[in-house]
Amino acid sequence: MSNDSYEIAAEALSLAEARRGSLRGILFSLKGKSGRNWKSVYALAHETQRFHEVLQAAIEECSPVEELCEGLRDRKLWWLVRVLCYDATIGSGRKKVRSRKGSIARIVSKNANVLVDAIEAQHGGQWHNRNDLLGNGDDAKGLPRYARINLIKGTRERALSIYREEGYEVAVDEHIPNLLVFPSGTDLHSHETVGRGEVILQDKSSCMAAEAISPQRNWLVLDACAAPGNKTTHLASILSSMGSTIRPCVLALDRDEKRFQILKDRVKNAGAEDLVQCTRTDFLSIDPASKPFCDVKAIVLDPSCSGSGLVNRVSVSKSSDEEHVKRLDKLAHVQKLLLKHALSFPNVVIV
Repeated sequence: MSNDSYEIAAEALSLAEARRGSLRGILFSLKGKSGRNWKSVYALAHETQRFHEVLQAAIEECSPVEELCEGLRDRKLWWLVRVLCYDATIGSGRKKVRSRKGSIARIVSKNANVLVDAIEAQHGGQWHNRNDLLGNGDDAKGLPRYARINLIKGTRERALSIYREEGYEVAVDEHIPNLLVFPSGTDLHSHETVGRGEVILQDKSSCMAAEAISPQRNWLVLDACAAPGNKTTHLASILSSMGSTIRPCVLALDRDEKRFQILKDRVKNAGAEDLVQCTRTDFLSIDPASKPFCDVKAIVLDPSCSGSGLVNRVSVSKSSDEEHVKRLDKLAHVQKLLLKHALSFPNVVIV
């Protein structure tokens, strides 16, 4: 498929999202621009829209692609990621995708196997017919969407009021009091509350770490592998709401340059710059006896599997059993080192 086809399909989807017309009507208006590839563009746009929920859930399980999306403000580029993800996974051939937006296409292609694995995990194994991914009846409803209240900038009551006034169906999660639950298919990426950092799009499972730590008011907490930063800002939000007087109250570390920049951007957007000290370094290089680390009371240790370069969650069909075992052994070894190091901090009471 031509590079232009992906971008035209993404343009059509972004215009439809902005309510500039029906997707079908917009695609017909772009027929001249599409030229001989119009039928391919038409099918690509419609199929990406049809499988949007499946793709979104897979992206949320693939850190490099999710972080790419978080950094995009242009909705056309945001949709381009999904169009490329569709063609690299569910689309016929599961091919290596190319686009004039080369860096975006490279990230999607590099992580295509991770995305396929995530889709297979959602649906109980390999699929033979793409329509099987959509399910039927109750199965088609999909998982709910979650949004965490950032207590540094907003309140649950204010967020609920805004969403309900705008007609959103929303509830409070039964386990996490500042986590809102929306029906499957709800898209808040461009909502003003998200843009202002009052609400942070974060899956429930990702929120469990800070909730499990349950930090006390003046604890100093360390997030050892912090990027992209959702757990970091969640910890800061909890401590801020408790009236913590410690500054900073969260130490956030990450060694990867690009991921570290995403971490800093998220901390800034959350209004947590005075609460969080971001440091680009390897957690294993930290001396637990040195200041301020010797005062740390709790450590969040959540090393990235898919994005760390240690293991790529390729399906068994894509790599030999021996290669798969080697990757898992390497990952297990590094995670053991990280855990042993975390347990060596003198004042830590929970990891």
